[in-house]
Amino acid sequence: MATKSKLLDIRLNRGLDKKTAEHFLGFSFGNLNLGSCITQVLPNLEIALSLKGVKQKRFISKEIDNFYFSYKEDLEAKTKELDGVWVIYEKKFERFISKISDKPFPKGKVTVYLSIFDSGNNFMDSKSFQVWIGKNTEGFVSSVVFELLCFYFDWYAKKNLKHFSDDERWHLTEQFANTFTHVAAFEKIFGFAAQADVPGFGLMMPFKHIDEFIEQETVSNNQESINKEQ
Repeated sequence: MATKSKLLDIRLNRGLDKKTAEHFLGFSFGNLNLGSCITQVLPNLEIALSLKGVKQKRFISKEIDNFYFSYKEDLEAKTKELDGVWVIYEKKFERFISKISDKPFPKGKVTVYLSIFDSGNNFMDSKSFQVWIGKNTEGFVSSVVFELLCFYFDWYAKKNLKHFSDDERWHLTEQFANTFTHVAAFEKIFGFAAQADVPGFGLMMPFKHIDEFIEQETVSNNQESINKEQ
């Protein structure tokens, strides 16, 4: 019997792909064009841009159903492959967390929905996120670690950093993940440089530990509060 991940539940989710297409079709923000991520996979969805309401929803649903039907075996094989990839790297992730924090990753499974679209959504409340199924090994592991760091910091901040607002905490989760996937320990432990970046969340100074990151952000937060009061 194949070894299973203790941390991740990796699966396809056709329904979520439909919602992703409905939400992001035609959407762009700065240099980030999520709409193109949809139409690159399913060019026919360009037609859906001229449709509205139920007609658009049905058209999108039909195109995605056809794709899943046509590539059913390929999608299932790739899901099995990436599940095996993560099992190889899971212990490395545990080591990485122990390098950057004194607290282990919280217990409980996280669900990874493999998506036919390269959109990369995460859902903090349900401990789940999407990763593009077309990524290679290094890209897949980089994206998974990035998203897991987002969950880790959100969990950590809710328990220990209650002086941050919900908006501040959300911003810091992305900042934390973007910064710590680029620390020296990542490349040393995983054996390659991270391939995960989020536009709009630039890298911060090269922290080695979560406490350094929190101290810097707390100082910045306090300074901003002082400036507002003056």
